[in-house]
Amino acid sequence: MKILLVDAYSAAHVGNAALLECSLDVLRETFPGATFEVLAKDPGALEEFCGCPCHSYLFPDLLSPERRSRIGALTWIAKNLAWAAVDALNLGLGLGVSPLSYSFDERRREAVRALLEADLVVGIGGEMLNARFRRVTPFLLHGYWTAKRLGKRVVLFPQSIGPLGNGWFMRLSRLALRDCDLVMPRDELSALETQRLGLSAGQVLRVPDVAVLQRQASREKAIELLRAEGWPGPGEGPVLGVAVCAEAREAFAGLRGLCEYVVLERSGQLVFLCANHPEDCVAAGELFSSLSDAARARSVLLSKCYRPGEFKAITGLFDVFVSTRMHAAILATMSPVPTIAINTQPKVRGYMELAGQGERCLELAEANEVRLRGMFENCLAHNE
Repeated sequence: MKILLVDAYSAAHVGNAALLECSLDVLRETFPGATFEVLAKDPGALEEFCGCPCHSYLFPDLLSPERRSRIGALTWIAKNLAWAAVDALNLGLGLGVSPLSYSFDERRREAVRALLEADLVVGIGGEMLNARFRRVTPFLLHGYWTAKRLGKRVVLFPQSIGPLGNGWFMRLSRLALRDCDLVMPRDELSALETQRLGLSAGQVLRVPDVAVLQRQASREKAIELLRAEGWPGPGEGPVLGVAVCAEAREAFAGLRGLCEYVVLERSGQLVFLCANHPEDCVAAGELFSSLSDAARARSVLLSKCYRPGEFKAITGLFDVFVSTRMHAAILATMSPVPTIAINTQPKVRGYMELAGQGERCLELAEANEVRLRGMFENCLAHNE
């Protein structure tokens, strides 16, 4: 049996790396002896990470707008829309022509070959079925539709779905997903959106994000990694871990107050992690640089984005963790450590509520120093 995972992203993003690693673990356990290939934005790095052949997306460079000038973007759109139109005509009318015959880009040919050889196609996009990504998601939807027209089983692993709106994007999503064999929303809002898509009860299974199954590195390995970054080890006070993203800048003042409190009033330590390289590393650096000299002296700013199992093990060394990223919160709560989540996207609250920790999720406007300090003390007092 051959299984093709599509919509993978990059090893530099701990959430997407966890989605791939955990999805492979689940599928390998379910289908022992199966072989795997992956379609990804960054196939080179992910191939080394996951140990199976990785290729570019069916629409190469789909999520790489930074590589294109304005003219280059128009050329890319024209070229790929032309391929999609020919593919839709061929498969929609049942002409029986192999998609390889009109796939001239070598990277697309590799993706098409992997698709033709697959018995099962599994989407692990995480959150791409969302109107916010309507400029790129139609190309992913075309891939699901193509797979079904080629007679493949198509399953969308746990992900956030919607909002899809009520216009053309919803209609296109309904067309592409109506024949999927199984769609797995990972929160209540996503489950409701599958009803709007018209999917039957037999096509939908609500399942938590697969990252709850993430394998964890040893405590010894986590200590080794932190000591290599200059961490002196636990002291007399609590250790607070912090993972922030640029979308959470509204909460930086409150987070700065919490960090100063932990160090100056609780004799604690701070460790800043990066869940997404390089964007989150920049955001963490901004927050770290804004601290007083005394707070920075008892802080460690980690220099890279660690593998999911390492990230999870590192969070297990903390007394409390604060996260603005969903998968960072998943890995921390499963490590386990009391986690305060700041809701930069609805999926963050969706996960925390699913985990029974909704009361520890703050909206951005609520994440002031007073609320954060109170929640921090609550986490220390009720860490069961």
